Amino acid sequence: MKMKTALTLPAIVLLLGIAITPARVMASTIELTGEEKQWLHEHDGKIILAPETNYPPLHFLDESGSFTGMAEDYLIILEKRLGFHFKKVTVHEWASMLSMAKNREIDVIMTIVNTPERREYFNFTTPFFHSSTMIIVRQDDQSINSMEDLPGKKVTATKGYQVINYASEHFPKLDIIQVPDEQTSLKMVSEGKARAALVQLDVASYYIEKLNIKNLRVAGETGHTYDFSIGSRNDWPILNRILEKGLASITPDEREEIYRKWIHLEQASSHMERNRLRSLVILLSAGIAMILAIILFLKFLKKSMHVARRNDGPASIVSIRQLLSGKYLYLTVPLIASMFILAFLILAGFYYYMTADSPEIKLTDEEQQWLMNNNNKTTLAVNPVWAPIEFIDENGVYTGYTADIINKIEKKLQFSFKIVPMSSWDNTIISAKTGKVDVIGLISQTPDRSLYLSFTKPYLTVQNVILVRKNLKNNLTLADLRNFKTALVRGTALEGYIKSRFPGVPINLVNNETEGLRKLSFGEVDAMVTSLPAASWIIEREGLINFRIAGDAEFSYSLSIASRKDIPILHNILEKAMNHITTNEQQQLKKKWLGLNYDIESDHNFFIMLMVSTGIFIFIIILILQWNRSLKKLVNIRSQELARELAERTKAQQEAMQQSDFNKIFIQASPLFYVALDGNGRILMMNDAALRALGYNLDEVMGGDFISLFVTEEDRDAAQEVQCGLSSCPSESTRQFDIISRSGRILTVEWYSCSLFRRDGSFDFLFSMGTDITERKRTEEIMLQTEKMMTVAGLAAGMAHEINNPLGIIMLAAESVKRRFDINNAQNLKTAESLHLDLPQMHGYLEKREIYKYLESIQNAGSRAAKIVSNMLQFSRTAGTEKTSTDINKLINDSIELVSSDYDMKKNYDFKHIIIKREYDMALSRVLCIRNEIEQVIFNILKNAAHALNEKRDEEFEPRITIRTMEQANRAVIHLSDNGPGMEETVRYRIFEPFYTTKPVGDGTGLGLSVSYFIITQNHHGSISASSQPGEGTTFTITLPFS
Repeated sequence: MKMKTALTLPAIVLLLGIAITPARVMASTIELTGEEKQWLHEHDGKIILAPETNYPPLHFLDESGSFTGMAEDYLIILEKRLGFHFKKVTVHEWASMLSMAKNREIDVIMTIVNTPERREYFNFTTPFFHSSTMIIVRQDDQSINSMEDLPGKKVTATKGYQVINYASEHFPKLDIIQVPDEQTSLKMVSEGKARAALVQLDVASYYIEKLNIKNLRVAGETGHTYDFSIGSRNDWPILNRILEKGLASITPDEREEIYRKWIHLEQASSHMERNRLRSLVILLSAGIAMILAIILFLKFLKKSMHVARRNDGPASIVSIRQLLSGKYLYLTVPLIASMFILAFLILAGFYYYMTADSPEIKLTDEEQQWLMNNNNKTTLAVNPVWAPIEFIDENGVYTGYTADIINKIEKKLQFSFKIVPMSSWDNTIISAKTGKVDVIGLISQTPDRSLYLSFTKPYLTVQNVILVRKNLKNNLTLADLRNFKTALVRGTALEGYIKSRFPGVPINLVNNETEGLRKLSFGEVDAMVTSLPAASWIIEREGLINFRIAGDAEFSYSLSIASRKDIPILHNILEKAMNHITTNEQQQLKKKWLGLNYDIESDHNFFIMLMVSTGIFIFIIILILQWNRSLKKLVNIRSQELARELAERTKAQQEAMQQSDFNKIFIQASPLFYVALDGNGRILMMNDAALRALGYNLDEVMGGDFISLFVTEEDRDAAQEVQCGLSSCPSESTRQFDIISRSGRILTVEWYSCSLFRRDGSFDFLFSMGTDITERKRTEEIMLQTEKMMTVAGLAAGMAHEINNPLGIIMLAAESVKRRFDINNAQNLKTAESLHLDLPQMHGYLEKREIYKYLESIQNAGSRAAKIVSNMLQFSRTAGTEKTSTDINKLINDSIELVSSDYDMKKNYDFKHIIIKREYDMALSRVLCIRNEIEQVIFNILKNAAHALNEKRDEEFEPRITIRTMEQANRAVIHLSDNGPGMEETVRYRIFEPFYTTKPVGDGTGLGLSVSYFIITQNHHGSISASSQPGEGTTFTITLPFS
């Protein structure tokens, strides 16, 4: 009980540490207007969305036919937070998908690039994924690091992709080989058939992992990117607003998690990875310290337990009080010190891991040269009055959240921008359009701006609110502002949004937030829509106290750094720099400038680590104390140690003997074959399963050569090779060999073999474990033959159709000739009279010459041929696997009619000469079966019987086949007997084996009865057997369950 209490206490401490630790703040819920909620409710499950089917890892169909990928993960989050479900449709062709979108047959496309042509029928959200096209080369190829290194080298790219046009335009000397897909492109580089591949990073990462390619690396960027948005039909603007809000609710951490889930392509090791490696070394050191402390304590306990034995006195153990006395301080002090060092190292390791520095930026030679050439020349447009995000302070210094981001980029790149303060936001946009500025530090991406600017991934999301004076008590939405003169900053995305979605709102444009708030404060306007951080900053600095927030503007800025579109290399550099500013760095800046805590869990990492480390330390101390107490109990029985050890040794020996007996019993009882051979291949041991299958006793084979006795001649050389290889060195092998039983039956066995050597390196014995796979191989061969027979049946059906056409013409012509000579036909008499012919005389002539008899023979023969063709069509028609209720007696009659056309002129053989005796049970119940398959079985048996009967050349012999049907034990039983020559027992034993035949080469495949056996036993769960005596004929018996 004390032990349980001691062990439970540290667990409670750990749980309390976890319980009082704040949980991760969940992503904020989406604030929808009443109109938007009603619209979603009315259209739930009705909005048609077409995901990509073959664009991994963004969106594709997996092996089970389900949609998956990065975009699917985004879609799952959107549906969950919106409480809404799309109706997904599968469209495999991209061109078809766009055509359906134009025709309003598709409402939403999850991954689409915003282009002017598509804006004619689609609205687009802010891009949620940017895919860069990279240069992929072999790891051992260090000569390629940028696009400038590619001229003169063989480069692959996917046919029809925009990167080919981009590369041809910017690097016209490239030798680009167009391939069908990215897989081919990557394989060619991996196999050395090309030097480089131009592939999107996410796609390359997916296929490198899927194809298990391990020799590729990213050499650099091409400068070509795709920006993917969610597109929705533009006659439903409310849907685009909802989707925009949904995307805005997905946090950077969630986006990063999705990205890391699908993108795994490794880059060169970085400074951050080295720092984290150091932290792992610290944690390893902590573990070693803990182990040393425990070993030290165990040695001390062992020493204290043997004190009494050495002094011939009673055994005793040192108490905790004695441990803390001066006599044992030389042991106690290092022990306690080790515990404190352990806790400190664990704490330091976790903290160092969580606060590791951001990685170094890897730039190409071209990018580094560009930075050197443009240092202090690249202009950065600054909004001087958008505090606290960015502004110029009273000392003329560029400052704010974005200023600190830019400062970090400059430090990482060792590069300086030329700061250009702008008079207004509208002027900033005009300068960007005309190319007067190169970079804008913070700006939201819109379709219009994307025409002349390239955007990094967003690094800040800013919420916009509706501000009014305090005397207005009502809460407002943007739709309510139609009766309010509203201030907006000129040239912002917010201005465009309100003008397009709420055209009735009277707008008063201002140059900046300060101007707008002053107008609102003095009653020049009734409301202002602006960003919450900027408004809070200005209200506090200006001392404005007559404002309140009347509502959410339902529009947020996702702010990025933008650069001139005609300088793609600058965009690549900025993207890399932003990727190397860690989430932790951004959170610190947000706390500094915005007063917001976006990641509470990050702030409590240190607290968590402290609680965990303290819990571990307390747990170890309590465990040691409890261990000290429990060892006192062991002292009382230590005097009996020798007797107990002797008893335990005896018991261990008995258990070892029992284990040895168990192993022998297991091997003997196993259905697998176990064989042990010495160095010369002689049999040392065989288990019962192997002996039963081969038909021998152990005494008969002991010491015999296994390969000579059992392995077929075809496989002996290969088996000898395996035996020699295993005898020469410790190794293992898995191979298939055929072995022969005493009865002559051939078994196919898969052997796993390994060799065992003694400690001195000499060979001991060879051990093999075999699995009988004869039936499995037989089933595979039967299934293969069934497929072949289905093909032959198809050819037969085609031939039957071709015969039917001329056959019908022949029969019709014969009938027409008879009508032309009919003397009772007025038209015939009139025609004969016009030709001065005596029709009755001609009729007499034709009868005399038996012409009418010949015509009748033609018609009879044609009818018979038509019946044969009809039977061929029915027999060869491909049957499904569905079973139908069937009259077995009628099925047998149809099979007899089909086989009756079988003859061979060379062998003077005709089935019609055989007497068929039918003894049917007319009350036999109908059988649930696959009709065509049972017809095939009856056909095979009747044909074999006919061939056997043809071998008897006795003139007085009457060939006869007797067919009986009856019901027995709730099953239908069919007996097919002939009075042919019969079979020897050795032949009868093998007739159902695949490819076994007694006919001459070319007269049979040996698969007819094998396929029949498979049909009856496997497909219908029945049975088929044969009984025969030489000279007395053969009888086949088939049983089929009724249901």
